[in-house]
Amino acid sequence: PNQRLWQEKITEGEKYPLAEQGSHIASFAGVRRHLNAARSVGIPDGLLHRRRRAYVYGSRGKNDLRGAQMQVSAPGSCGWQPVGEEPMYLGIEIGGSKLQLGIGTGAGDLRHLVRLPADAGGGAAAIRRQTQEGMHLLLRQSGVSAKELQGGAIGFGGPVDDSSGSVLTSHQVAGWAGFPLADWATQALGIPMLLANDADVAGLAEATAGAGKGLSPLFYITVGSGIGGALILDGHIYRGTGRGAAEIGHLWTEYRLDPWDPGSWCDLEAIASGWGLEKAAALALGVSTRLPDVVQRVADPRVQAVLQRGIRALALGISHVIALVCPRRIVIGGGVSLLGEELFFAPLRQAVQQIAFPHFAGCWEIVPAVLGEAVVVHGALEYARQRLSGQPS
Repeated sequence: PNQRLWQEKITEGEKYPLAEQGSHIASFAGVRRHLNAARSVGIPDGLLHRRRRAYVYGSRGKNDLRGAQMQVSAPGSCGWQPVGEEPMYLGIEIGGSKLQLGIGTGAGDLRHLVRLPADAGGGAAAIRRQTQEGMHLLLRQSGVSAKELQGGAIGFGGPVDDSSGSVLTSHQVAGWAGFPLADWATQALGIPMLLANDADVAGLAEATAGAGKGLSPLFYITVGSGIGGALILDGHIYRGTGRGAAEIGHLWTEYRLDPWDPGSWCDLEAIASGWGLEKAAALALGVSTRLPDVVQRVADPRVQAVLQRGIRALALGISHVIALVCPRRIVIGGGVSLLGEELFFAPLRQAVQQIAFPHFAGCWEIVPAVLGEAVVVHGALEYARQRLSGQPS
């Protein structure tokens, strides 16, 4: 206590004040965890990382504590956990129609959950206000304080940029394009926050605690109001160059007139997603209809043709995935998948089997997701655990 500590930044030969007026020295394991977490999100060695008088410094490789010190003002500040307790994280799903916030430790452990209808009509600003309100509600209901959380992650319903932590766009809610959501959430919620695509973290959840646990490669598909995908390799999300990958919903799967005319093509999402099926059914039946109504009229040959077209388009997209990646398992979730085995999974497997690369037969399988409506929150918690704990998956 009251001792000024100094840490030499070896690369520049300069000295920086590390901490003072502290009352507790952190454990070696805790220092290692926070030092690795800082490095995992790109904080360079020697950079001051401050929250409630917590300071992390480092100068060497992963798990190397030579030249690393940490001092905190009180037990539990900056997310420190008592010895023997699993660190807790915040997981958030921001979609076009719903907002979910949960607290847990990752790896399938979701302890508290709050679900709210998203105010899509109010745009991005309204949903940000709801996120803050939902955080306060979650903490109040759970009895967990913000300082007990190590950090968190957001699964966002749209493409995101990893390098900037920003939203690229939203196809459902106005006002999100270019918004630095990770930085905003870190400041607004008071804990380190990460940003990821919702399909990516949903796939991560199913790969680490759901229908694909222990299997790699795993390909996840959500077939709901839109269609998203995720490729999970050895328990980690594959993101290409940092703006996304596995966007199966945007594969061109059908054209109307001229295959060389881009305007003639339809992507998979336009054909096989929930809104794509509803639009096609409305044209076939001559009346506006919702997906549950479509299911109720499944005996109608016109409805059968709509569903068959959607399943064949999805099968074509999956056949491309198999040819390129040959995943051990393909896990499918989302509202359309709730059509069930007879109407959805059985005909889909049959259609894929007919057109998939024959030499990969027996290497892949198609199964339903198991984590339900909270899958994105599960995945956000696991993503935060992987990125912020410094521990392996």
